[in-house]
Amino acid sequence: MKIATLTFHRALNYGAVLQTYALQKVLDDLGYDTEVLDYRSSFIEKHYEPDKIRDYLSPKKMAILLLLNGFSIVKRSQFQHFLDNQIRLSKPCYSQSDLEEIESNYDMILVGSDQIWNYKTAGFDKAYFLNFVKDNSKKASYAASIGLSVIPEEFIASYQKLLESFSKISVRECEGQQLLETLLQRQDIRTVVDPTLLIKKDHWSELGVECEVPDRYVLVYLLSENRKIVNFAKKVAKQKKCKIVYINNQLFRQSGMVNKRNISPENWIYLFENAEYIVTNSFHGTVFSIIFRKVFWSDYLPTSGNVNSRITTLLGGLQLKDRIISEGCSSKDDKINYDYTEKKISNLINDGLRFLKSLGE
Repeated sequence: MKIATLTFHRALNYGAVLQTYALQKVLDDLGYDTEVLDYRSSFIEKHYEPDKIRDYLSPKKMAILLLLNGFSIVKRSQFQHFLDNQIRLSKPCYSQSDLEEIESNYDMILVGSDQIWNYKTAGFDKAYFLNFVKDNSKKASYAASIGLSVIPEEFIASYQKLLESFSKISVRECEGQQLLETLLQRQDIRTVVDPTLLIKKDHWSELGVECEVPDRYVLVYLLSENRKIVNFAKKVAKQKKCKIVYINNQLFRQSGMVNKRNISPENWIYLFENAEYIVTNSFHGTVFSIIFRKVFWSDYLPTSGNVNSRITTLLGGLQLKDRIISEGCSSKDDKINYDYTEKKISNLINDGLRFLKSLGE
């Protein structure tokens, strides 16, 4: 059976490319013939375009532009290297007609495992709802996300029309499952774990590439800058007598820390595996903390959307919600009994694998 997956594989985001890799790897291991559709969504491509000089008129702002665009070029090169070497891609597709042209090459098209169904993230690009697939039996999702607690009234009809034709649906948040069950009047929708959790720790270790780090360090990885979380990490580092390694793609470096800028996806994995402690507000930062069985502290993103529900779904399912800083977790809470959560993790993995196996039935 030949399966194509469709997701935000070209986003300059570690979680996005690693979940793309993981889903393909798991499908390969299950015996499927797989490719990632190399779809170049105009909305997403534009988001990662370098800034224009006309937007920075003062000499100071032009200097900032040159620096940031330089960082962006290096980062794009590193991510493209990962895609070229680790992921099998279809030929590039730039439009609806390009996707329609190759759709017949596959027995199933599987979308996920990102916020592909959030109308805000890709300009409500209908390709991520598989509107180019003629045969409804070929439409499925794995750990897809809407990223909304409520679908606005003006979008309800569109969501119903686009999703009711899917043969199999799985999402990554309990809230998303409940939302779609009500919207589509279906009881066969499942909540499954992110595909990165379906890959064994040893395999991730093999994929990691060493970079220079202190002997003992607290790793800080933030999707959104947050002074409270940075101060929390400093408190952990002081208590544990560790350095802080900060994955920092901002223009200015954080003083008193080892700043790591523009690291590759492979280096990112290495930093998580070798950290003594981890402080993050990233979902995939939390996931890889769990994969490598690290002592970690996680927190919510400062957003009005429903993006934090994936954190609560994951940690709630593993009974690890006491690791959330905003829920009162202390820097002195420095032990996690992974023996206790091991069975729960195993059950979640088995549920995810069971869903993917069902694609061939």
